[in-house]
Amino acid sequence: MKKFLFLLFISISALTLYGQTRNEDRNISYSVYACAGRAIFASSPSGPSKFPALEVRLGGGASWNFVKNFSLDARIIFGFRAKRNPYNVPGQPYTVGPPFLSVDEVASKSNHFFYDIPVSLKFDLPHPKIGIKAGANYRFYMSNDESFDWLAGQGEVGLIFGAYYRITPKISVGIDQYFGLTKVYSGMGQINGIDSEVVIRNQSTQFIVSYKF
Repeated sequence: MKKFLFLLFISISALTLYGQTRNEDRNISYSVYACAGRAIFASSPSGPSKFPALEVRLGGGASWNFVKNFSLDARIIFGFRAKRNPYNVPGQPYTVGPPFLSVDEVASKSNHFFYDIPVSLKFDLPHPKIGIKAGANYRFYMSNDESFDWLAGQGEVGLIFGAYYRITPKISVGIDQYFGLTKVYSGMGQINGIDSEVVIRNQSTQFIVSYKF
């Protein structure tokens, strides 16, 4: 946790200082971001739950306006996925069984810290304050000491789609939808009496507030 906070502080401080000293380049802007939303484990086939949890992210990035209405956006973001209340409570009959037993365990026994490196193409619509974007993201979940945790220490890639609204020239709000492409877990079990393999991928919806220097 201390290492996570230290890396976050160093990254944002460096970005802030760099943005303040390079504002003469009008084609490049620098921003900081605060994000919060809902993360789920999307399964195929569908399970008894998507195991939703709070996800919070903080970070910064740079945006290069390379042609009118188009810009390339790159960020470094640190965040965590909060643990949730388990479906299976010790001493009570289990409500979630294999192959989702391990998913419930991972979702409920520890917080998961990670960093994201998203790169996206942004397009400013004819409306002067609205834009859309699409891109890709690399995420790495930091290791922890839990032997049961198949998510910790794992990297993944995914797609990002979003929209944003500029409240002022410096402050914007928006929403991002993330679809993980990497299979973060697979397991065998019976679903409706049939032996099945379940594949888990991450998805999330994030509400974003950004400040441009």
